[in-house]
Amino acid sequence: MVLKIKISVIVIILVLGAILFPRFVQAESMMAEADAYWPGRADVAKALYGAELYRKILAKEPNNFDAAWKMSRNMCWVAEHSKGDRREWAAEEAVLAAKTALKIDPNKPHGHFFLGLSYGYYGHAKGVFQSLALVGPIMDAMNKVLEIDPGFECGAAYVAVGRAYFFAPKFMGGGVDKAIDYYKNAMKYCPKVQGTHLFLAEAYMKIGEKEKARALLNGILAGPAVPGWEPEYVEWRGEAEYWMRKLNEMK
Repeated sequence: MVLKIKISVIVIILVLGAILFPRFVQAESMMAEADAYWPGRADVAKALYGAELYRKILAKEPNNFDAAWKMSRNMCWVAEHSKGDRREWAAEEAVLAAKTALKIDPNKPHGHFFLGLSYGYYGHAKGVFQSLALVGPIMDAMNKVLEIDPGFECGAAYVAVGRAYFFAPKFMGGGVDKAIDYYKNAMKYCPKVQGTHLFLAEAYMKIGEKEKARALLNGILAGPAVPGWEPEYVEWRGEAEYWMRKLNEMK
């Protein structure tokens, strides 16, 4: 009798394995394929295709944390590089995916960060009043990231908060000095990421610190790109060229 029970248990395990293992392998394979599109995100279509694969994984595995936050990340990239209705749609999709990641694991920074970032793109797509209305939720999300893991994505939450302070009017608590402090905090984690240097240079220009700005811009133009940030570096370098021209025009 005991032998029969043991055999029955083994049969059940084997049957369940036969059913579930192919799904697991398929999801793992699809995840690897989706991840492979991210390095080529300079072609926005690749970022979008990767996001669609993450969406399919979530349809099969609703609690797949990596698929959720990576879908939000990809859709944030699509939103940043789109206009009009497509930007709004991409931002909405990024928000939903980030919220899914938060439901799965609110103790990790990923969902908070990409929720805040996607709110920013959504506000930009909807206009100035929506942007102002989302300042609070964006700051809350980024401050939560700083609470959990301030070094996440090379201190990107510090950069995001710094940008908010840089653009916010004074009556809402904005200020260039605050922005500079946050950029410098971000640089403690990844001192070579040129995006932070670019924003810091812009802030220095605004307060008349031209030589500090020039040194940062020259560093960006000299390169090279930090590994993993190559698509961003192409854009940052173009912006650095623009600000260098503006700097040379300043008296």
